[in-house]
Amino acid sequence: MSCQVVHVIKCAGPPTRAPARAGQHWIDTTAKIHWLSVGTDTVADWIRIGNNVDVQKDDVDIVLDAAKINFKGEQITVIDEGSGKATIQINDRLIKIMDCTMGEAVDDLVYQSPTTDNLAVKAVDNTALSPVIGQIIRKPSITTCVVQVKGFIDKNITRGHLFLSTGGVYTNTPPTTGYLQSLGWSCGSGQVEINPSLQRIKRS
Repeated sequence: MSCQVVHVIKCAGPPTRAPARAGQHWIDTTAKIHWLSVGTDTVADWIRIGNNVDVQKDDVDIVLDAAKINFKGEQITVIDEGSGKATIQINDRLIKIMDCTMGEAVDDLVYQSPTTDNLAVKAVDNTALSPVIGQIIRKPSITTCVVQVKGFIDKNITRGHLFLSTGGVYTNTPPTTGYLQSLGWSCGSGQVEINPSLQRIKRS
């Protein structure tokens, strides 16, 4: 068997010329990045190896309870891109992953259970002692839901101020019974900015 000896190039920067032969190794001593040659035609024949993180920061799929759910835009943050990996964090100022029951569904407005930690309960009217905290936007399993507590969601509602209705849904008309709670604002173009106020007014 015949073998070909290839050399290692050490340089303060990435490759700037085509490799002399396939299998060459280029080490960027400044960024501590390694490159391997796969051909000899152009500088593009150097392939970066190791320590290579490529994350679509504004569109991430995450597996939760064996179901894949997608988070976009300001719902996520990348908190670390070192050591060849990225750590994704859900922005908990906008999104909460909560427990629920089979009675809750996507689009339901929910409040935090007064008796069980991290349990979302569907609002059926506007008389519950706990205020609505957000809307279910995904339900990856029967007992897990993703609740948007602030920010923009896709929903067609007449433009204007939004309140919790006596039926437990969005309304533009302030209710005259139960609790008066502001939920946000409809832009009137298929988007709602949800921002529930936790301060409510008790109607007679």
